[in-house]
Amino acid sequence: MTLECRIENNRPELIRDVDEIHLASAIRRLDGSRYSALWLQAPQGERDEAEGLTQTDLWDGSKGLAIGGGSHARYLVSSLSGNPYEIWNLAQPELGDGPRTAFSGGQVVTAPEQHWVGQAEALRAAEHYLEHCARDPSLTWEREPDPAPSRGNLSHRPEPPSGP
Repeated sequence: MTLECRIENNRPELIRDVDEIHLASAIRRLDGSRYSALWLQAPQGERDEAEGLTQTDLWDGSKGLAIGGGSHARYLVSSLSGNPYEIWNLAQPELGDGPRTAFSGGQVVTAPEQHWVGQAEALRAAEHYLEHCARDPSLTWEREPDPAPSRGNLSHRPEPPSGP
């Protein structure tokens, strides 16, 4: 697997063939400011090594685990299936669902409090993903709702013609 750590100014730092030591170190380094996100990419099969991996390859339509944040030891952990409309967020329901805003992946992100999990949960989810390329079934995951299809502005409907 490939691990991408996003550093200030979204400059990627790639680590190929990541192991548990690299992964745990990268998660502990997340601080919600200078180091605000990492991406654990699932293997994509045979690739032309001359092409190499780019930031776009890793974040657009790929299968992997994204971990962002880190300030106050709180992390937003999202599992992506390769389908941009299927995103699962690690959750700790006991934390509540009020909004929490923090810096993650170079931007300010607002998510329910229960999606900003502790470091132990983030590490556990990441280590399981590293070994199995799948979400840890012993943890609680919530699927993000599918975005509504864009059909233009349907809120304004013309008045029916008045007639006798």
